[in-house]
Amino acid sequence: MRLLVSCTHNGSLKEIVCNQDTDTSVQTARQPFSVKAHMVEDANAKISQLLSVGGSLVVARDNGSVELYDCTRVPHTVDSDDVTTDNITATTDKEEAPVVLKPMFDITEFELLSTVSDLLNDTRLENASKKSSMRTKIYDTFVSMHQLPNNKNVLLLASKSGLVHIISIKKNTLKLIKTHEIIAPLDFAQIYDNTNSKSVVFAYGGEENLVKLVKLSANFKELTKIWEAKNVANDRLDMRIPVWPTALKFLNPQDSNKIESDKLNYQFVVVTHWSHLAVYQTQHGRKPLEYIDLLLKRDPLACLEMVGNEKLMTAAGNLKSSDVNDFSFVTTDLKKNVMRFNNKGRLITKFGKDDIVGSAFFVKTVKGKYLLQGGLDRYVRVFDLESARRIAKVYVTGKCNNVLMLDDDEVEIPQPPGKGKRAQKKRHQPENETEQDVEELWGHLEENGSRKKTKK
Repeated sequence: MRLLVSCTHNGSLKEIVCNQDTDTSVQTARQPFSVKAHMVEDANAKISQLLSVGGSLVVARDNGSVELYDCTRVPHTVDSDDVTTDNITATTDKEEAPVVLKPMFDITEFELLSTVSDLLNDTRLENASKKSSMRTKIYDTFVSMHQLPNNKNVLLLASKSGLVHIISIKKNTLKLIKTHEIIAPLDFAQIYDNTNSKSVVFAYGGEENLVKLVKLSANFKELTKIWEAKNVANDRLDMRIPVWPTALKFLNPQDSNKIESDKLNYQFVVVTHWSHLAVYQTQHGRKPLEYIDLLLKRDPLACLEMVGNEKLMTAAGNLKSSDVNDFSFVTTDLKKNVMRFNNKGRLITKFGKDDIVGSAFFVKTVKGKYLLQGGLDRYVRVFDLESARRIAKVYVTGKCNNVLMLDDDEVEIPQPPGKGKRAQKKRHQPENETEQDVEELWGHLEENGSRKKTKK
């Protein structure tokens, strides 16, 4: 298993190579084979977005730069003193010195190929900071990065300040094609890749910024708003419901025999900062079809990850299903709870339970069977998505805000020699056992039994 983890305290990217059942919080448990830091800078240049593009890696930093790295796997040489608990030490009968059996694995080397800078703008958030319910000043950061579904060599990056950048990757070089400005602030910008289309559609929203759908033209020069949500009705005290969508995922459009041709046909699910689940159908109208309270204490929700097998998930994390009455999703309340709900808002299971002690603000589903989690307690965890069983837990020395799984292959561990002390012991079984030997054994047992009766 190979993970890339971005740490906020020094802007580094750490590569973790481990197998299942790794747990660094227990000294006697299986330990990772390698935890190596790359691209170390400072906290102002922390990595906010990661994206694997073929054999390359695209990194977006909070200093406004986007970097392209070439990734090369090289064999890892283990020193004689560098022995982890996964290495097996065996001693044969003829050898006095122990033989260290080293696992076979590679580590990744990163080479910087290209950089694009000055893509963030804090001044666009000054008015939003004054009106925000947050107690601290809002700074610009990248909230999403996607490959365009119809052109894998073009990236769409959105920032909190409402800047949408279109960047191409050509001959190992990043090039800024166009920058569009939309309404700020943004908490997400989710691309729609459930169907094939020449134009690109994505949704965005944030604090007091209702969900909007926009269309990007095929030449990337024009950005047009095609739909905007409407707030729900006031509550029973006639108080306005605050608006703050924090994450969104698309579903497939409704069946063609149930729609009106003159209306847009999009379906999507939203979670809000105020602990609501909203289900939208553009055929139904601008207000949500359902608006469900998930948590009674109104704890803020930050992430939304749909649950489905690998064939039902798109590259952008959308769900390939048109049934809004049958889905489940994972979210986190920014405290320590990572929860899975169904479409009616019923809690199905919790991940980590008492194991997570810090703010778990990052979750991501991978391949329809893994859940990656990171946060304030400086541990990266991998869970089985269906059973909620923890597969791996690794300490990374800093708050982690993004995790990327490169592969889930197990590292090969060599087996000790058959005559070694650590080798599996086989029960001794005599090869040539005669009838006389069996009679002597029974006689010995009967003699022992008679002695015990005499003593009584």
